[in-house]
Amino acid sequence: MAGDETGRVKVADNLYRRPDSPNLYVVWHQGGRKRWKSTGIASLKEAKRLRDEFLGRFRASGLTRDERVTYEQLRQVYIDHCTVRDRAASLETFLDTRSKHLDGFFAGMRAFDIALSGAIARYIAQRKREGGSNASINREMQVLGQMFRLAADDEHRLVSRGLVPQIRKLEEPAPRRGIVNDKQFVEIMANLAAWARPAVMAISVTGWRVNAVLSRRRSDVDEETGFLVLNRESSKNRTEYKWPLVGDMGDLIRGQLAQIQRDEVKLRRPIPWLFHHNGKRIPYETLRNNWRRATKVAGYPGKLMHDFRHTAATRMDSTPGISISVAMSLLGHKTDIMFRRYIQKHDDRLVEAATRLAKRPKEFSGYRTAPKAVTEAKVL
Repeated sequence: MAGDETGRVKVADNLYRRPDSPNLYVVWHQGGRKRWKSTGIASLKEAKRLRDEFLGRFRASGLTRDERVTYEQLRQVYIDHCTVRDRAASLETFLDTRSKHLDGFFAGMRAFDIALSGAIARYIAQRKREGGSNASINREMQVLGQMFRLAADDEHRLVSRGLVPQIRKLEEPAPRRGIVNDKQFVEIMANLAAWARPAVMAISVTGWRVNAVLSRRRSDVDEETGFLVLNRESSKNRTEYKWPLVGDMGDLIRGQLAQIQRDEVKLRRPIPWLFHHNGKRIPYETLRNNWRRATKVAGYPGKLMHDFRHTAATRMDSTPGISISVAMSLLGHKTDIMFRRYIQKHDDRLVEAATRLAKRPKEFSGYRTAPKAVTEAKVL
C-alpha cells in the first residue's frame, strides 16, 4: 500500500483525496485489509474512469498473487526441492507419514488463508484431539513452514515474504530413554514374522534408523571392501556412513544375499532390495505394525524399533576401545552431543558407583562423624 492515509477526504465511491497531494486515490479492501493506490491525476471524471477500470480488473481476477497460490502449489514446491537437493529420506518421510495429516486438513486451501485465517492453530488443535504428540505436530509444522519459505525465496517467488507464517513450537518431552536388552530381544524376535526378522536383526546390530535399513539395496553391499553402505541421499542428516560386514552383521548379510537368490528363482523375477517381503521393499508402516504385534505378545508393548539406536549407542559407549568418533561414524551422528543423547545409563552403573563410594577410606568420609555431632547437639 502506497502513501499515508492520514487526512484523506472521500470525494466519491472508492476515491479519496489527501491534503498533501492534488491527485486522487483509489481505495479498496483486500484480504481483510484496506489498500489504496494513486491514480496519478487530479480530475475527478478521469479518476472515476481509472477507478472503474482498476476495480473491474481486480474483481475479474478476484485474487492477488498471494491469494491465488494454493496449498497444492506449496506442497509441490517442497517435493521438487527434496528431489533436486537429493533429500530422499526427507521426501520419503513426508510422503509416508506427514503428508496424510497435512493434506487431509489443508488440501484445497489458499496459502493466504492458511497463513492469516488461523488455520494453523485449528490444525494443531485438531491434531491434539486426534492424539498426535507434540513432537509429531512440530515436525509437521516444520514441513509446512518450509513450504512457505521455499515458495517465498528468490528461486520461486510464489508468495511474498511477509506471508510466511511464524509458527511457535510446542513443548516436547525429554528425549526418549529406552533400550532393548538381550532377553527382550529374543522374546520379541520369536513373535515376529519370518520376513521381518532379517531387517529387525540388522536394525538391532547397527542401530541405524528403520528407514535407513529398509531402503538398502543389494547394490549397497560392497563385498569387495566388506561394508554395507548408506549413501548420503538416503541419510536423514545427509551423512554417508557404513557398517563393516564382520561378526553377526557379516553372517546376516551373507545369509540374506543367499536367500534372495533362492527367492528370485521361486518368484521368477529379480529382487533389488536387501530386505524384502515377496520381492518388494518392506514399507515402514508394515514393519512397524508387525513389530507392535510382536512386542505386545511378548509382553513389552512400549518398546520401539528406534530403541535399538539407544541400545547400540549404549553398547558402544560401554565397550572399551571404541572411541566416540568411531561410534559416531558407525551410527551416523554428526555431533558428540547428539551421540550422548542416545546413551542410556544403566542402573547397575549407578549401583557400582555407589558401592565404590561406600568403600572409600574412613578418613575421607567426613559425613561418618555427622551422627555424633547431631547427638551432642541434642544433649545440649
